[in-house]
This record gives sequence, C-alpha cells and structure tokens, in this order.
Amino acid sequence: MLWKKLFLVLLINSLYVQYCYGQSDINNDGPLQCNPSTKHLFGKFFMQRFFDARTELGMEDWKSRLLQNPAEYSQIAEHVIVKFFSWSSGTLIFYRRNNSPILYTRIWKCANEGIGMNLHQLTVAERAPLSKGIVHEAKTQASLNAIVKTMYKDEFLNSTDMTTFTFVREPFSKFISGLAESVFRTSPRITLRKTEPLMVLNVTTAKKIFHKLLDCQQPLVQLDHIYPMSGALFEFNVNKVGHLERFKKDWDMYIRPAYQIQMEYNEKHGAHPTSEIHPVRNKNSARVSIVDPSHVRPTLRLLFEKEIKYKRALCHLLLIDYICLPEYPLPYDCLFLNATLTAAREALLMKKTIPHMMAHLGVAI
Repeated sequence: MLWKKLFLVLLINSLYVQYCYGQSDINNDGPLQCNPSTKHLFGKFFMQRFFDARTELGMEDWKSRLLQNPAEYSQIAEHVIVKFFSWSSGTLIFYRRNNSPILYTRIWKCANEGIGMNLHQLTVAERAPLSKGIVHEAKTQASLNAIVKTMYKDEFLNSTDMTTFTFVREPFSKFISGLAESVFRTSPRITLRKTEPLMVLNVTTAKKIFHKLLDCQQPLVQLDHIYPMSGALFEFNVNKVGHLERFKKDWDMYIRPAYQIQMEYNEKHGAHPTSEIHPVRNKNSARVSIVDPSHVRPTLRLLFEKEIKYKRALCHLLLIDYICLPEYPLPYDCLFLNATLTAAREALLMKKTIPHMMAHLGVAI
C-alpha cells in the first residue's frame, strides 16, 4: 500500500506541474493556478501555517485562544492573511506609443528594481508621450484594469487581454535575501552612505526576529522583503512567470519577444547594497562588492544547524510558495510537509477548499 500512496503523490505533483506550466521552461501563457480566483481557498490554510510555525518554536497556542475570541482572531487574521501571506507591491504599467503597454508585477528581491529601471529606460528610449506619463502603478487588479482602459481606450478591454509578467526565485533563497536586505536597511548608517552596517546579526538576534514575526510584530524595517511571493500571484492575473536562477534565458526567450523589446537588459540597473553586483565606492573610489554585510546568511545557516525547529517553522511559512511554484522542490528539512503540499495542489486543480481536499486525502490541515 505504501508504494501506491507514493505513486499517487508523485502523479499529482507531475500533473500539477504539467497543467500549470506545460512543457516549457517558463509559465508561458499557461493558467497559473495561484491567482485571484483561487485565493479564497487559502484563508484557513494560511492561518494554520502560522499557528504551526508558532508550535514548532514552542510558542503559545494561539489557535485555541483565538477561536474563543472572534474579535481577536479577526485582528490577527488581518495581519497574517492580508499582510504576510497576501502582500503585493503592485504592478507597474509602462506606457508605449506604438506597442501595447508592458505590465510587470513586482516581487521584491526578485530583481524588481533592475527590471523596473530597464523597462523605464526602454519607454524613455521609445519617446513615449510625457503628457500621458511613462510609468503608472496599480495596487490591485481592478485599478490595473481601470488604468489600462484609460490609457489605451478601446484597444484593450482590460489588462487580462495583455501579457502580465513577473519573476520568482527559490523561496528559501528569497526569504534569506529579503532578511539580509531588511537587517541592512534597519541600520541608520545607510542614510549616511556608509558601507558598514550598524547591526550585525547573531543567532540570539535571529531568534528574536523569528519570535517577533510570529507575534505579529515588526522587528525590522521593510519586512515586506521577506513575505511570500505568492501574494503577488493571488492579487494579479499573471500569465508569464520567469525564474531568477535563469534570468537571462527566460528574459531573452520569452519576455523580450512578448513585448517586442530590442534593448539589451542592463543587469547593473537597480542593484541593491546586498547584491553581488552593487557598485559602491570605497575611500579609493574603487568598485567593491557588498554581499550580506550584516552576516545574515551564515547566521541563519548556523541557527538552522543548531536548532532545526527554526527552519521547520520557516517551512510552514514558505509552504505556499512551494505549492504555487512547483518547479522548486521542497527542501529536505521541509519534506514532512509533502503530504500537505500535495493535497493543496490537488485542491487547486479541483477548485476545492484546501480543508475539504485534505480531509478527503486523510491529511491533517
């Protein structure tokens, strides 16, 4: 019987990948299942992931307490569901005179600054009429539709008639990169254009950040950098998803042809202080590389080695990205969630609520 269950898990995963992504290297015009029409399936799922992450760290059982206090539950859910799991920085609309607009849904720590700056340079080079504006920003799908209709009148009924793209990356990698960015930006010295961070992360501080995060507090500035990528997918109808790990290939093969972009991508545009290609001048005016000046990566590696429960807690928080982005396999230490991941993907395929599908498969939510 065990081999039959294993076969079923592998089959569902395979079907999900094929259905969402087809056979190409990119989600090329395929129906991405994590989208605005399926977001409603995830409410209780998001809350349970948050509760389970707290349980991994031995924190107070919020679920039992909150279920007896609907007002407090609603307040916490507002933070967990609307902010942490559903945060989106919006879609940028780049106006073009003779071509359809370029719609780019931004995801922080997935080259969003570089992509935005490159596309801005493109629209300037095309001499788009300044009277109409070059770049517009939409925070929701409804506002995106309205802006596009105003800009292009009857050429497009709404933004779903056009290609909207984004880029993603391996979820754990994105979280760690985002945390490094937030820790670095928490330092007031960056406002003085100094390269030395005031705050260097250690294991004790890292633990406090995890606990405060799960207490719905704000331990660092711009924590939006660490939120799951799926929030953007649940907000906008994205139909092309590239991958940061093979950025040039996906950009040249799929994004440039889709928008008829002739300009070469300049990777130096938009690089952050925690990026390997960020050009910062030292006292000798030489270009130096600042990679993780706050020591976030080695600190987390040490923390996860010493206390695996912190990595398991993060597995719960990032599980939604592994569900929505099946190209990225669950890390070894997260495989205890594989049955949950499989049930959630089947729920998406069947358009069933996740608790319903998990009950059907005998998997605890």
